[in-house]
Amino acid sequence: MGVMLDQTMRCVPQAIFVLLSVVLVLTMSGHTYSADEETMIAVTQALLTRGSVAIEAAPDAPLAALRPGRDGGRYSPYGVLPSLLALPFYAPALLLAPLGQPLVDYGARLSIALINAFVTAATAALLARWALRL
Repeated sequence: MGVMLDQTMRCVPQAIFVLLSVVLVLTMSGHTYSADEETMIAVTQALLTRGSVAIEAAPDAPLAALRPGRDGGRYSPYGVLPSLLALPFYAPALLLAPLGQPLVDYGARLSIALINAFVTAATAALLARWALRL
């Protein structure tokens, strides 16, 4: 009986991860809410397409507080880590390029929005695993 309970307890963090991932993905909005998120997406796009963190965007683009660089480029005032973490989520959106740029933009925003769902689910699973070890 103790062995079976131990095996069941090992599955709890995995079940929490899967359950929360499904719930969070099914209830996510699929769009960005702020200029901060748009700026992060612009940096991600620049990294993936040009290998640079300089942002090339229209002057009226909803980006947050871009800073001028010494080279004349415009740069995000935020760190680059969120954009680096978003690269594997943004890249599949480029497969939609033959269907048009609006689909690439929507696909990128939708896939990047998935990051929060998986990070939240992973955090809950890690906390469950930690709690079960107490």
